[in-house]
Amino acid sequence: SKRPRRVEASAPGALQGQKTSLCQFDDDPVLRKTHIELLNVAPSRTSHKSIVLASPATQCDEAGVRALLADYTRLPVAGWWVLRYPVAEADYVWRILVNAHICSRSLGPIVHVCAKSFAPTSTGEMEVRVLIRDCGDEQHVRRVGAALLSIAPG
Repeated sequence: SKRPRRVEASAPGALQGQKTSLCQFDDDPVLRKTHIELLNVAPSRTSHKSIVLASPATQCDEAGVRALLADYTRLPVAGWWVLRYPVAEADYVWRILVNAHICSRSLGPIVHVCAKSFAPTSTGEMEVRVLIRDCGDEQHVRRVGAALLSIAPG
């Protein structure tokens, strides 16, 4: 069988003039990826255990993603929507998350997906966490929750 791969940075000129999103795989450097590149990521075929995806609406650079995570998690009103899915559904859930996050922007500024392993032979669960900027904003909390619940595999 193929050895699980790591997601690499895009070719230097490949992103010129393209809409991109910031993402981070494990503790690797923050990368810019196009929508198509993100859709082509299959967590089950990587060796990664954690993927962070920033919303395109989040206007920050690579260094800003780490600061964004740190700042929001320190706010007393911030929180996370957390749902768990079977690891066997990782690729399906990832594609739906990417579309919901990038195209419809129905999720919060940060989506974090993690598992002990995304390998197809793994029997555990994956966790999807969506950052909520203000847990007091009931309408936003409900909208994000509904978007996450709609992802649930059949």
